[in-house]
Amino acid sequence: MKSQKAVLVPVFSLIVSCLILLALAVVGCGDNEPGANLVGTDMGTIRGVVTMNGNPIEASVSLELRAGSEIKRTERTGAAGEFRFEDVTPGAYELFIAPPAGYSPDAPLKNPMPVRVDANRTAEVLIPLVESVMLPEGRIRAYVTGDGASMAGVMVTVYENNTSTIVATQPTDEYGSATFPLDAGLYGVGIEIPAGYELEYPADNPVHGVWAQSSDSSTVYFNLLTIGDGSGQLEVWVYNPDSLNVDPNPPIVAVNVYDAGTGSLVTSGTTPIYGSVTFTLAAGAYSVGIVVPPGYELYPPEQQNPLPGAEVRAHRTTTSHFSIRKM
Repeated sequence: MKSQKAVLVPVFSLIVSCLILLALAVVGCGDNEPGANLVGTDMGTIRGVVTMNGNPIEASVSLELRAGSEIKRTERTGAAGEFRFEDVTPGAYELFIAPPAGYSPDAPLKNPMPVRVDANRTAEVLIPLVESVMLPEGRIRAYVTGDGASMAGVMVTVYENNTSTIVATQPTDEYGSATFPLDAGLYGVGIEIPAGYELEYPADNPVHGVWAQSSDSSTVYFNLLTIGDGSGQLEVWVYNPDSLNVDPNPPIVAVNVYDAGTGSLVTSGTTPIYGSVTFTLAAGAYSVGIVVPPGYELYPPEQQNPLPGAEVRAHRTTTSHFSIRKM
């Protein structure tokens, strides 16, 4: 019996390793952007199994199919750890699993993991979960910028994934970075936004679902912008939908910018059709209008002129568009 067991253990390990490699081959290497369309117009399917320590998971766990930051669909595992996403538009996606506490996808799988869906095909996915303590030590790095420059002294906090339990905290160094050695697994990463700044990117603070793994450490970028009366830019474009910029002598269009509150003229400029003019303005609310050249009309006719709702923010560019055509 001892000799049989000695043979079975390495064989079982070999099978698990092969299954992990098969899963990596199926989901691909993430060369396509999430949600990018692939060849084919018919729907595809994602079918898979979640295992825990080598056996089909008994508890029901949630899986999200994502395209970028958008959650396209959510499913749960059923009997024998099986899950299925039917009628999926062909493209590149990410599959995120919410594992039970203390468990994570076995290395080298990532969470979320890339998965490619082809028309009239079924993508087979195996997600083996193991206890986090069995995984190697990982690292997460946060990088913070303010108005495009590295920011030192910004407090960065790492949390247990999807909870408010703090795992580690440290300020960014002179290069705007903070690095955390962690047990491999999923975490949340957030920052304390300094006074006078606002978060431009990412949309969430903290960011959850950040994967720490020694062979592929993750970096989370936080971009901050100054709040206040700093100036921004208003870019105004004028088009002619009936022409593809082939007019050798396009008319010049006058562009006026008004204070949204008082309606008073703030500044003016000009641009040829198929072009744009950019104004540097104090942060605030504006409306923008054009003087339609003789022989032209707004298209569609119900287009507003002046156009309200031009919100200029410090260090950012707001864009407005007008369309005109020959009468």
